[in-house]
Amino acid sequence: MHTENYRRPVLIGLILTVFAIAALAVALGTEPARMADASTAINKFNIQQGRLLYVANCTACHGTRGEGGVGPALNNKLLLANATDQVLAGFISVGRPNTLMPAWAQSNGGPLTDEDIRYVVSFLRAWEPTAPEVVANAFTPDAARGLSLFNGTCFVCHGEDG
Repeated sequence: MHTENYRRPVLIGLILTVFAIAALAVALGTEPARMADASTAINKFNIQQGRLLYVANCTACHGTRGEGGVGPALNNKLLLANATDQVLAGFISVGRPNTLMPAWAQSNGGPLTDEDIRYVVSFLRAWEPTAPEVVANAFTPDAARGLSLFNGTCFVCHGEDG
């Protein structure tokens, strides 16, 4: 009776398995660095795209460096620290009622896609580490402006007597 010898195929299988495990370990070991590099590259691209959109659409009111002008300063430590990305995107998307800030999202009649708005928010976020503290002007209440705001925004739900 002839017995088959499986030693050679088993040894080859074992060697291939060890090589596969070693290759997987190397791949897993380099994955965090690869992911960090990819994240940095994506963030850099988003900021570049946002800069182009900001220059084309926002500088007239908010200044080339976000210092403000017709519109408020966006390169502002307090604003960037307290406003989430969703809040900034919302302001850009729907505008600001009773101000000169229009809606920029295509869904609201503007020229920007949701992705464009995310790019602009990424660009604004890039200012955060070095943003100056912008001191707001002293606020003086104005009854006529308050009435105008109430009539334009609040009256619909709260009625004439609030």
